[in-house]
Amino acid sequence: MSLSDGSWIDWFVGQQANEFLCRVPDEYARDRFNLTGLETLVPDYYDTLDAILDSEFDTEYGFEVNNSFIDPENVEQLYGMIHARYILSQRGIADMCVKYKRGDFGVCPRIHCDGQLVLPVGLTDRVGESHVKVYCARCQDIYQPNAQCALDGAMFGRSFPHMFFMQQPKLLPEPPIEKYSPRAPAPLPIKVAPAPQPVNTYIPPAAVPAPAHIVPAPVHSGPAPAPIHIEAPAPAPVNQYIPPAAPAPIHHDIPAPAPVHVAPAPAPVNQYIPPAAPAPAPIHHAPAPVHHAPAPVHHAPAPVHIPQQPLEEIEPISSDGYRYKTVRRVIRRRF
Repeated sequence: MSLSDGSWIDWFVGQQANEFLCRVPDEYARDRFNLTGLETLVPDYYDTLDAILDSEFDTEYGFEVNNSFIDPENVEQLYGMIHARYILSQRGIADMCVKYKRGDFGVCPRIHCDGQLVLPVGLTDRVGESHVKVYCARCQDIYQPNAQCALDGAMFGRSFPHMFFMQQPKLLPEPPIEKYSPRAPAPLPIKVAPAPQPVNTYIPPAAVPAPAHIVPAPVHSGPAPAPIHIEAPAPAPVNQYIPPAAPAPIHHDIPAPAPVHVAPAPAPVNQYIPPAAPAPAPIHHAPAPVHHAPAPVHHAPAPVHIPQQPLEEIEPISSDGYRYKTVRRVIRRRF
């Protein structure tokens, strides 16, 4: 059996990965008022709290309270929630101020912040959602801590940096004077290779012909000599390129085009042409009655019929063998 190594809080805070945490006093963890509401968030709350406050922690056998095994994750989760409440108290801010001035939380990675010290902060108050971050009060931005720190962000909470500088206003830095402005890098100088040296090519001088000495022919006083005809040789034929004759045309038997069968025109489609609409029946409007004054009535004298004897004309015998008689009656009237 191994010997006791002290309390679990001293062992847990003393690990290198937990350097952001401060030690919560036992009297603060034993006060039930400071732990109000935590009993519903952690299983086996009372046994887990007893494991945290146990003054003798065996690193070999781990947690064993009342002959029952306690899950280490529940112990770390409960201590983290107690730690988040403790660092907001006046005594907890004083303990974190010592670690802040000592530089346990690191510095801001920005150049214009000139190595400004940072504080741990959580992005949420719920356990198991995000890891702890670091907050720079000079540029007011959040960064990732070193790779060794993998604590839960709920162990510090979202409001710790603001409460810290409210209690320690003298530690609040001024914003940076210089601001980063992205600029395009200057182009690198282009080295141009020197031009190659000229090559001295020797050109021999042209040969100068020797002067020709012309001996004058003797002058004869006698008759002039007959002219001598010298037949110059015919010039050699020049090889001129004579293009070959064009090849004879090749007669290709091109078959006659096949007759094109034109499809007969489609039969006219009997389309129904509706009859023209009948002409509207004329509307007869009865003329309005016109009242005229009675005109004087002139009675014409009755015609006098004078009986006349009818005129009869007997025609000759026609082609059908009959004879016809035409009777004419003249009526005379007097007006």
